[in-house]
Amino acid sequence: MIGKLDIKELANTKNISGGGVCITVNEKIEKGTILFLKINLPEKDNSIEAKGKVMWCAEFISSALKEPRYDLGIEFVDIKEVDRQKVFQYVFGHLRKER
Repeated sequence: MIGKLDIKELANTKNISGGGVCITVNEKIEKGTILFLKINLPEKDNSIEAKGKVMWCAEFISSALKEPRYDLGIEFVDIKEVDRQKVFQYVFGHLRKER
């Protein structure tokens, strides 16, 4: 089932690539749901917007909150090339710092 989620929720980004993102949210979101994303990259004034499809949802219990949380694997299905390039630049810059 493909749905459209019409809520605004802050999420923690666990990892990101040019193809998608893994985020942590407070509620279960079904596989196939289409989300409209605004992701703020750590650099100043560097955010991207994309439409993504939930490919998987994994529940876990937060050790700090003692409540269920959900990791979502989201594939970008509509992203401007300039925004995809921002993601690539961020990822490669981050990898260079780790060396």
